[in-house]
Amino acid sequence: MKKDREYMLNVVWRSIPEYQPQYRWRDGSTTYFYKGVKIEDLNGEKEMYSLISDMYKIMPTHAVWYAYENGIQALSEAIRLTVYSDRLNNQKTQLLQATQEDYSRKIQKLLSNGAINLNQIKEKYEQQRTTDKPIQEV
Repeated sequence: MKKDREYMLNVVWRSIPEYQPQYRWRDGSTTYFYKGVKIEDLNGEKEMYSLISDMYKIMPTHAVWYAYENGIQALSEAIRLTVYSDRLNNQKTQLLQATQEDYSRKIQKLLSNGAINLNQIKEKYEQQRTTDKPIQEV
């Protein structure tokens, strides 16, 4: 499973468009940022992080799989959809009407682009794991 994850991360890394800004740090790492996602290469080891909280967390394998299958931009949209939906549902009474409307517009735009939330990604991943063969390297 670890080998599959590493392979998927390498494919996602290679699929990032050339026009995407790349950041090189003093520690030798190279990083790309998307809304809600950071993908990093440090000495040939790649890792993907969630940026939806103050503490960067390693993305679960189902999120890496989704980026592998659909692109990192699709994963970014799924993360934003999940964040907006959670905020709207969990804090509805505390949000101003304008903020609720803004979140609703953002959710509708993401849904019209075909975005799905992180729970749906996890379900699809689990279903794929039980029905398909392991990832084959090309």
